[in-house]
Parts: sequence; C-alpha cells; structure tokens
Amino acid sequence: MTPAKNLGNGLRLIVLIAVAALAAYWAGARWGPRQARDAQALPAATETAPATAPTAELTDEEAVNVRVYRQAAPAVANIVTRMVEYDFFFNPVPVEGAGSGFVIDSRGYILTNFHVVQEAQSIEATLGDQSRYAAKLIGADQRNDIALIKIEPRSRKLTVLPLGDSSALQVGQRALAIGNPFGFQSTLTTGVVSALGRTVQTGQTTFIDEAIQTDAAINRGNSGGPLLNSRGEVIGINTAIFTPSGTTAGIGFAIPINTAKLIAQDLINTGRVHRAFLGVEVRAL
Repeated sequence: MTPAKNLGNGLRLIVLIAVAALAAYWAGARWGPRQARDAQALPAATETAPATAPTAELTDEEAVNVRVYRQAAPAVANIVTRMVEYDFFFNPVPVEGAGSGFVIDSRGYILTNFHVVQEAQSIEATLGDQSRYAAKLIGADQRNDIALIKIEPRSRKLTVLPLGDSSALQVGQRALAIGNPFGFQSTLTTGVVSALGRTVQTGQTTFIDEAIQTDAAINRGNSGGPLLNSRGEVIGINTAIFTPSGTTAGIGFAIPINTAKLIAQDLINTGRVHRAFLGVEVRAL
C-alpha cells in the first residue's frame, strides 16, 4: 500500500504545480508587459534621480548630440489644440490635435506650423520643464505653413533658441530634430542635411520653397519643431515627410529658418505678413 500512497502524493503535487503555472500565465497575460502601441506617456517624476557617473566616455558625435539636446530641449514646446466638431446628428464632438513649436523670444513668442494650430479654439503649450501655458495665436502665413503663438511667462525666465542662417547650410552637415512624435515629448532624432533647395507642396495652397531635406526621423507630432545644427542653432522648422507607406521613410522636409525669421518679425510687429509684389494698372488711352 505504501507505493500507491506515494503515487497519490506525487499526482497531487503535479496538479498543484500545473495549477500554479496556469495562474502565473493568466496573471502575466493580464498584467504583464504590453506592446508599444498601448504605451502612454507618464507624468514627469517629482523626485530627481541621483546623478550617476557615465559608464564610458562619449564619442565626439555623442557629446555633440547630448550638448545640443540639453541646451535646446527646454525651449521646445508640446502644443495641444482643442476644438469642437459636430457629427452627422449635430452632436458636439471634442477634437484634439498635437504638434511642436519652439521659443524664439523671451517674451513668450513660439514658432510652429500653421497646420498645427489651424482652426484651434484653444491652444496649450507645455515646455521641456513640464510648465504649461495657455497660448494665443498672434498671426500666421498659411502659404508658407508658419504660425506664431504667444504664452505669458510672467516672472519665469524662458530658454530661447538661437536662430541660425539657413543660407549657409551644406549637404552632409549634421541635423538634429527635437519634437513630440506621437505625443512622446522632447524626443531627439539625428541625421544629416540630405538636400537643399527643394520645392515641396504640402497642401492645396501650402508650399515649402527652398526646403531643407533631412533623414533625421520626423513623424506625426514633430510638425513645428526645430531642426538644429551642431551648434544648437535652429536651421529649419520640421514640417512634412515623404511617406508612400505611411511610415517614416527617411525623407523629411523643413522650412528654412531664414524664411521663418522674416515672417515671424512681421507677425510680432503687425500681426500679419507683408509681401512685395509687382502691380499693373490699366488705363484707357
């Protein structure tokens, strides 16, 4: 009888192990890690982690990336727009949009794309330090897809990005993009200036003249963010991508900052863009 008793104990042990394994599997399926498509941005931690010594020396290229990011990220804004649309039955439907922008003036002026803030009923800008501000639209140039918004920093000192000279760019030089792709704030991507002088149509009435082409990854949510050189100067406004498949293909386009500087100055001074044109007046002889 002893062997039979031992066999029963063994079976019970096997059953218990199997049940425990199934329970662990079920718990892992329900509470375990999920795929990235379900990921959501988390609020910034309230405590600062202690500084740790680097495990290895940075290469020259890495050091440039780190320096530019640390200098520029605080000035890059995550822009959220809100409006109300109406469905087929005239029921109000809240709609949110998102994009990027960057501070160009200590008074709170922020450059972005026109299509980021188009038709927005309210605009909110969150800077790299997680400070949030209500923003208002100062003016826009729809054809060039540029808009200027403004926040009220009050007594807060804002980080302002220096504006470079896009006419001095050369194909092959470093290009760094900072923005909020898919809502992931303060994301850095790097690449090079791939080509210059492109003419890109981004909508029925919007064009980028003399566009900067880059292979730095640009995705939905990067629109309006800065394209920077290795000195941390803004050389362009990230605006569009060429994507036959719907995913990033390494072909992005930025508005030259020299174009944006002229438009921004007009918008700050008068709230509208002034363009020179040739006029023809017809008179009867």
